[in-house]
Amino acid sequence: MAQAIVPATTETFNDIPIHIYEHEGKRWIAGCDLGRALGMSNHRTGMSSIFTRHKDELTPHTTDCVLQSVDGKARRHKVYDEPGAYLVTMFANTDRAKEVRLWLANLPRLLREQQPQPALPSSPALSTVADRRPLA
Repeated sequence: MAQAIVPATTETFNDIPIHIYEHEGKRWIAGCDLGRALGMSNHRTGMSSIFTRHKDELTPHTTDCVLQSVDGKARRHKVYDEPGAYLVTMFANTDRAKEVRLWLANLPRLLREQQPQPALPSSPALSTVADRRPLA
């Protein structure tokens, strides 16, 4: 089995932990986390059903990865990039779909704000009259 990917960060939606993974230069959310956030009683079946019905639209925005679970085990999961996660919430028929879409819309901003900001270069000291020399 391939090397398991660990979450880069974990955000919370209504007390539900949502793990954000970084893979191939993108951020990904596991389908099982999306299913829980959407309030699906059986998130595996629910997410599989959405993917099957909308495979043509979702395939470019999903991949299968081996993810590190909270219990330390590595498991294969379908993960969705940002556009894929939005699409899933639009296709979901749950009471929380709208709320999850709004949360996802703000997620990139929240993640940016959590990034440490690089220090600004210090400005050079201003010269004084004594430091200035006439041009020759």
